[in-house]
Amino acid sequence: MIAKAEKDWWLQECNKLSEVSTSEKWKIIRRLTTDTFTTDVQPIKKTENGKTVYVFNDDEIRNELENYHIRKDNVNGHCTDAEEFNDTDVLNDMVAKAKAGHGNELMNAPISDYEVACTFGKGSNTPGPDGISARLFDEADRNLMHGCLSLLWNRAWSLGYFAEAWKLENRIILAKPGKEDYNECNSYRTVSITSSLGKRFEHVTSHRLIAVLDQLKFDLDQYAYLKNRSTTQALLFLVENITKGILHGEKAAAVFFDFTDAFGSVNRKHLL
Repeated sequence: MIAKAEKDWWLQECNKLSEVSTSEKWKIIRRLTTDTFTTDVQPIKKTENGKTVYVFNDDEIRNELENYHIRKDNVNGHCTDAEEFNDTDVLNDMVAKAKAGHGNELMNAPISDYEVACTFGKGSNTPGPDGISARLFDEADRNLMHGCLSLLWNRAWSLGYFAEAWKLENRIILAKPGKEDYNECNSYRTVSITSSLGKRFEHVTSHRLIAVLDQLKFDLDQYAYLKNRSTTQALLFLVENITKGILHGEKAAAVFFDFTDAFGSVNRKHLL
């Protein structure tokens, strides 16, 4: 089936040669004459009119992967319009209370010079869609850049605003190791590269959230994303409890949950 689909794709590309510009012709010729695809992603299969077909074109492959990983419908985790409206009302109410002085003191406080200073030298130097690399912030005049970031982030923080430009992303696709069939969309994962400016702002906000969770003694059985806790501690806790049960002649059991595409199913409109 794959061989037939590859042949059909090859003939389809050949038929395009008489209809496209010279520059596009050379692109098609390079695709037809190379032994390997320009992408590490193999042909993706999809169902079309009840039949399984394979797509080879880079744009079609990208569209299929975006449909799977990004464009989720209501069944796969997106909220209905009514749910979206209710969530917006709740969020607006929380913002109004924060501006009025209610809520957690730490979350309402202005972003300090110390918090701004801690963002320098953080993260990858790979630029996001805005083309601004982390090196620009780190190698610019420190006092001037510090003042600009402090002014910008405090303004955004006081307004409860996260710029749309900071939400844009450059997305790359990586194959998951050990998969039997790399013609399926779920055999790949995506990695997003966003604005360095937005990522450093997130660094400040995430540390504040973690500090608040620590103050509230949030869920003593929670190990992820909390200070001085790790996966190693969670595993030690599990092993110790099972060992203790066995030594006391008791039954010991463990239940594990694996949520399919957990991070990919999060409603992106609800994220920063």
